[in-house]
Amino acid sequence: MDIKTIALDIDGTLLDINGKIMPKTKKALLELQDKGVHLILASGRPVKSMLKLAEELGLQDHHGIILSNNGSIGYDTKNHKIIFDTPIEKQLAQEILKSFKGKKIHPMVEAGDYFLVNDVYSGFVTWNGEIHNIMEREARAGAYLLKEVEAIEDHIDDHVNKILTIVEPAEIEEVIQENKKIFGDKIHVVQTSPYFMEFVRPESNKAYGLGKLNIDPETLMSFGDSMNDKELVEYAKYGVAMGNAQDGVKDVAYHVTSDNNSEGIYKALVHFGLIKE
Repeated sequence: MDIKTIALDIDGTLLDINGKIMPKTKKALLELQDKGVHLILASGRPVKSMLKLAEELGLQDHHGIILSNNGSIGYDTKNHKIIFDTPIEKQLAQEILKSFKGKKIHPMVEAGDYFLVNDVYSGFVTWNGEIHNIMEREARAGAYLLKEVEAIEDHIDDHVNKILTIVEPAEIEEVIQENKKIFGDKIHVVQTSPYFMEFVRPESNKAYGLGKLNIDPETLMSFGDSMNDKELVEYAKYGVAMGNAQDGVKDVAYHVTSDNNSEGIYKALVHFGLIKE
């Protein structure tokens, strides 16, 4: 197989339930990079919260790329610079943020080393029978500070690439459909986890980002699990859905592997002959 690039979603794909890269998967990805295969980390996360993982996998030594905010930003890990970015028009971002007033939608907007939030105590959701402090967890994962402001829309600039929001898992599907009706084709609304609803430019998704990077789908293998990975998996000639992937991702995949807690990436690499077991 002539695979020159491997694009990997992070949460639910590259990382296991404990937020770690499984050992066989890590060893295989390092080995493939030494053989000349380029890695792209493609996530809904902002760049800052992906840098440690990029370093762990040695992307900076192998010309690896970070594709963040669901394909809105491309980042060169070797030269530490942005290749492209696709911000939401400021007036529209402000309109979206204002629309959350009085609703059970809790926004988090990246601003340098901070996440701008309305209330630092509002990011709790019930998931799998347990209460989770999502706002705190997301901030800690990327080494962000939380900055509480009354009106986030009054504190943003022209470089908002994504509006991240926290919604109760039991309500998120209904809330997403409601926002799609409100904003139509002005913005792309996507669910990226059981509790995250995200807003990016209409054209922005992970396949869009790969196109901006001029990645040839014929020599690409990609891995994903959530609906924001559907375009990523569909774009690649060898699109792989994790065993834990949502049905919509499995439907467009070339291959379905094991789940993220069972060395799914490693097993797919072995299956396709890129790595010897």
